[in-house]
Amino acid sequence: MSTIGESMPETLKGWELAALKDPYSAILEGQDESTFWNHTAGLKFVENLKKDSIFLDLGCGIGRLARHVSSDTIYYYGVDYSINMIERAREENKDYLNVTFLTNNGKDLSLFEDDFFDYVFVCLVFQHVPISITLGYIEEVFRVLKEGGTFFCLSVPRAGKYVTGLTEGQLMNAVEPYTIIEFGQTNSYYRLTLEKPQSDPKDL
Repeated sequence: MSTIGESMPETLKGWELAALKDPYSAILEGQDESTFWNHTAGLKFVENLKKDSIFLDLGCGIGRLARHVSSDTIYYYGVDYSINMIERAREENKDYLNVTFLTNNGKDLSLFEDDFFDYVFVCLVFQHVPISITLGYIEEVFRVLKEGGTFFCLSVPRAGKYVTGLTEGQLMNAVEPYTIIEFGQTNSYYRLTLEKPQSDPKDL
């Protein structure tokens, strides 16, 4: 198991410790192991996935979503900034043969080439990172999505509710390259389903 270096940002140290001690409650507040794996948060947004699709779970934690979508996709990738979360995800999901968990750098998706994924999913991640990183990830998802691909972006924190929150204007500017399929908001979050537009043949 990895050690926790003193030079790590405080937030990352917290996630590394949580992965070792109690990832269930840290990821989904108040959940214990017996309820965590069956929790339905986000599942309705990923119903009816195409069977031949490639799926990215951004900020995957210990891979709760993997076992719910692996049978509906040809391949699932989960990425997280926390080494210990990824190690735990690999152990917890070792029986699922079409899943891969990778540690990323916490700021972009440089692990992946352009136009790679059919679906990208993110939930309860962006409230933990600076605004600049949230905006960077929204741009990066556009890059790694295939044309016609879908971005389920379920919990962009709202300004005034989180220090890391975006105003609606900031969010709309960030998602301008996408087609907005659904847009809504709760007291604390924006929820969006976005699509990467198909190229106009006239532009080819």
